[in-house]
Amino acid sequence: MDEYHRKYNVATSISMWAALRRRHGIKTRIVRDDVLIPWAVNAEHRHAHAVSMLRTEARRRAGKALTPAMAEMLNAWLSGLERDGAVVHYDSDTSEGWWYVPRRDGIDLDLIYEPAERTGRGNFVS
Repeated sequence: MDEYHRKYNVATSISMWAALRRRHGIKTRIVRDDVLIPWAVNAEHRHAHAVSMLRTEARRRAGKALTPAMAEMLNAWLSGLERDGAVVHYDSDTSEGWWYVPRRDGIDLDLIYEPAERTGRGNFVS
């Protein structure tokens, strides 16, 4: 995006490039991670900060490049979770959807509140 803007002075978006890839059969940049996002996420909750950060962490774990700004935001978010002893919980039946709850020792071993049931279907992580 930045290079395109530098060369042609035209602003683009990530979604524009994703659509271009899809139309031309180019491999996507999407990472699927049902360990960090084991839930089927309602449409109204898909753009919340918590899930955005989980997707960003999934990209990092998959070895994908992050912009410096996204890496800084992710590091600050991870530090906050660590400092607060919190994990991410998702409840599709609430209007908020995403919650930060206390980590349960010996149960919540990653960034999320381990659900009793994993409802995701290969969640998109972009």
